[in-house]
Amino acid sequence: MTRYTGIDLVGERYEPLFSFFKERCKTAFKIVADQYVTTDVGTGIVHLAPYFGEDDYRICLRDEIVLKNDDPVCPIDDSGFFVSEIEQFDGLYVKDADKVITKHLKTIGRLYYQGTINHSYPYCWRSDTPLIYKAVSSWFIKVEDSGQKNPTSPNFQSDVCTPPKDRILKNNELVNWVPDNIKTGRFNNWLREAKDWAVSRNRFWGTPIPIWTNGDFSEVICVGSVEELEKLSSVSLKNIHREFIDDILIPSNKCPGTFLNRVSEVFDCWFESGCMPYVKSEALLKRRAKSFNVQSEENRFPAHFVAEGIDQTRGWFYTLSVISTLLFDKPPFKNVIVNGLVLAEDGTKMSKLKKNYPDPIEIIDKYGADALRLYLIGFPLGTDIKFSERGVKDILKGVIIPLHNAFCFFKLQIERLRYVQVYKLGRKDEMDKWIISEAETLYQLFNNELQAYRLSNVQKELIKFVNTLTNWYIRMNRKRLKGKTSVEDCISSIETLNFVLYKTILIMAPFCPFFTESIWKNFSCLLIRSPEPFYTNKGTECFMRNSLDSKRLVSVHFTLLPPVDEYLIYKESFHKRFNIMREVIEAGRVLRDREKIPLKRPVKELIVINESSEYLNEVVEMKKYIEEELNVYKLTVTGNRKSKIFNVKVKIELDFCKLGASLKEGTQRAKQNPRSKLLVGVNPPVSLPKVCVKNVQTTLKNLTEEELENYMKNEEIVIQCSCQNEHKLCKDDLKISYMMNDSIKYSFHFCDGTIFLLDKEFDDEMLKKEILRTFINKVQRVRNECNLDESKRCRIEVCIVDDQSNIAELLESKIFDEEFTPSKAFQCEIDIVTVFTSTNHTYAGSGKYKTFDKEIKIKDSRINIRVIL
Repeated sequence: MTRYTGIDLVGERYEPLFSFFKERCKTAFKIVADQYVTTDVGTGIVHLAPYFGEDDYRICLRDEIVLKNDDPVCPIDDSGFFVSEIEQFDGLYVKDADKVITKHLKTIGRLYYQGTINHSYPYCWRSDTPLIYKAVSSWFIKVEDSGQKNPTSPNFQSDVCTPPKDRILKNNELVNWVPDNIKTGRFNNWLREAKDWAVSRNRFWGTPIPIWTNGDFSEVICVGSVEELEKLSSVSLKNIHREFIDDILIPSNKCPGTFLNRVSEVFDCWFESGCMPYVKSEALLKRRAKSFNVQSEENRFPAHFVAEGIDQTRGWFYTLSVISTLLFDKPPFKNVIVNGLVLAEDGTKMSKLKKNYPDPIEIIDKYGADALRLYLIGFPLGTDIKFSERGVKDILKGVIIPLHNAFCFFKLQIERLRYVQVYKLGRKDEMDKWIISEAETLYQLFNNELQAYRLSNVQKELIKFVNTLTNWYIRMNRKRLKGKTSVEDCISSIETLNFVLYKTILIMAPFCPFFTESIWKNFSCLLIRSPEPFYTNKGTECFMRNSLDSKRLVSVHFTLLPPVDEYLIYKESFHKRFNIMREVIEAGRVLRDREKIPLKRPVKELIVINESSEYLNEVVEMKKYIEEELNVYKLTVTGNRKSKIFNVKVKIELDFCKLGASLKEGTQRAKQNPRSKLLVGVNPPVSLPKVCVKNVQTTLKNLTEEELENYMKNEEIVIQCSCQNEHKLCKDDLKISYMMNDSIKYSFHFCDGTIFLLDKEFDDEMLKKEILRTFINKVQRVRNECNLDESKRCRIEVCIVDDQSNIAELLESKIFDEEFTPSKAFQCEIDIVTVFTSTNHTYAGSGKYKTFDKEIKIKDSRINIRVIL
């Protein structure tokens, strides 16, 4: 035996193991090569059966072993049994023939080696039985090449016919794909490799192919309509499924006295899907024309927008493109959104067998269809989704429920003003301008993104906005919205909330149709925007109308979207002030949480230290909001971090993220020269000296205050290592932070260049206010359990059972103070609040009125609350 490389044998002919088809295949039985054959799986040698595999057929066509129009060479029948031409194995099932064939080859001396190799093999997903790829006669649509001109082309007489594939590729360039990489990548690659399309299937169920022919296909009729078939066959038809038309005969024109029969195949279902834009009922159109203006074909086709999964690049998108190009030389659609596949949470394919996904119906019943839809929309287009039930729950909790609560709150407040007709207001509050600008900015983004068919960006910004609206604007303007300041201020804030909620519902309607429609049905009488802007460049007057009496609109989905009002969108500098306010408030909350100081307990002082006077000025502008939200007596701003009172120190460290990127090129050089004087990243290669990194870190840690201040001034420092290497470091190589030694008085927090100090000391007066606020909060919760809103009057009686914290004395001395009158303390109308300390006390309302009892705990005291309705 002699050894050869595969390339040396290409073109050589060989003697086949069996000679059944040797005479029919004169060009066969020779060695060819292709890149799909590998040495890591199998033997490295592949036998080609051109009519039993896609690669086999492709290679045999390429090397002209078979031709497209050749009759298939097939040794098995449709049931998988060898045919009579295979004499030794006639009637044997192919999967039972392996051992018989092996034994036969051994007998005739042609078996060199026998073994078993594990490899993947196709199985029927229904019956779990092995499958065989087998070529069958089919009807094709020419895609690869065309020998004639396109009769629908405007330049039919003069154009040289372009192959369909090239025309499809050209039309694809006219389509806006989202994401764009599908157009230039996956779909474009599929089109370039497109083959002639087999549109027929050999099964019973399906749309019959309307072709009648004689036995040798010398006469063929393609029927275009039911009327044409009735005319040709003289048969009246009521049903065109194949069982009703298979037996219909059409008289032959070429051979009088003979008949044409329908071919047995049915259409590929994807052919029917691809014909979707052109299949229509004439009767339906005639009926519709009586009451509607039917759009012209030019407006109806191509479609303005379609959407499907990424798997349809070789399915629906492809079939639409092929048929549209061949018929009209146009793309089938103008815009297309391609979404990814929904996978299980672990990234595997969802499987009914594995049950690795939650029941969709249960998800919808539990969280609602809108929460599910809004969750799925948030993923980048064209990428697969790892589905998580937790994500749907977060959308419900973070968007839908807060917005519903905001509408309920809005309705409650506006009902108090049902008789107010017109109020002339002064200039809008800064908070109102801010939230209106935020809403209009979101609305502008919504318009721009949807016009570009980008959905995921809107979802992300919508979530941020709902948080801004509910957790910032409404929370920080509760007193104004409830009328605790002035009537004019109340109306101004409610009108602002009216506008913002109206715009929010319009934005959410395409994504949450059920939720927004429900809100619209319940609150559309409130959500009527004034025809004039809230404030125009001509003046600052704003009016509140009696919107409760306005006409209710039919549906939010019938409401036309107004144009973006760019005058309502303020500059970035205006929004910067509110971003700084939120930064300070969030830092204050961090400090409270760290020291476990409840929000109900006041704190003496919050100190904000920043060297930027512009930053501090913005903090001062928002001072009243910060003090109220953080429950702090005093907000102090300063740029003097060096004060000994604060004892704040500078800390400089290597910024390995930036340093590693900037020294990436130098690191490669250092690998080649380990003695190179180079400062490297966190995990330098073993060949590099780590001593420089350690020395620089140690030196930076031990810098004096004077050296630190020089760096802060010059933004540059030179480090001399013990290994005699010098390193010049600038601000891009280092990161600055601040630290503070343990302090009894202050709690320290540093964020984005700003230092925050919270005075954590408190006195008895502050503790009393905390107890009072806690008491008020718990009584309000009891009212909520009774389903009492702020407009409902009630009587509340308090009985202190176990008073370990002297709450009775505190309530008796403070409950009727100016700050804690019943109406102000509980933010509602209350007849009387009575304090009892006797456990044997009988409530005044016992036996006379409907009551609700609840025991609450404050500190170490137990208190019984009775609400008398």
